[in-house]
Amino acid sequence: MLVQAVGVCLLLVAAVLVTYYSLPWDGTHIDDLVLRLVVGIVAIVVIAVVAVRIVLRAEYPLVRAAEVLVVVVAVAIALFASIYAYLSHLDPASFTEPLSRTDALYFAVTTATTVGYGDISALTETARVLVMVQMVVNVAVIGIAARTLIYAARKRVEEA
Repeated sequence: MLVQAVGVCLLLVAAVLVTYYSLPWDGTHIDDLVLRLVVGIVAIVVIAVVAVRIVLRAEYPLVRAAEVLVVVVAVAIALFASIYAYLSHLDPASFTEPLSRTDALYFAVTTATTVGYGDISALTETARVLVMVQMVVNVAVIGIAARTLIYAARKRVEEA
């Protein structure tokens, strides 16, 4: 069961990464970036709501909760990486260097994990605001999603 859960997580994270690398950069205005942010946050909330229902019906709710948490965190990181890459595309001076998609993903992961190597940093106000939003969303996503999913899993175990 553990091997299957790890496999499911790897496949879902791979799907998130393929989607991330496939997103177009066809916009040329900051409003496009705001739209990405709003749509992404709504997607995370929808995923979390659907996930609670899945966990409540699962035969192994704790395993499902862990799988969903991995996906929610991956989507949140990919969302912000997409925004950073897009912002760097619009204004290359937003960060200490222009960001490719991989650079943006690296920056989003280091921000999410609070490692912050310091090799890439936000320079403009817009970039700094977005990084602060990511920090808050990460705390909320990980904290609220983990607590909610674990609660749902425990409730399901008690019902069984």
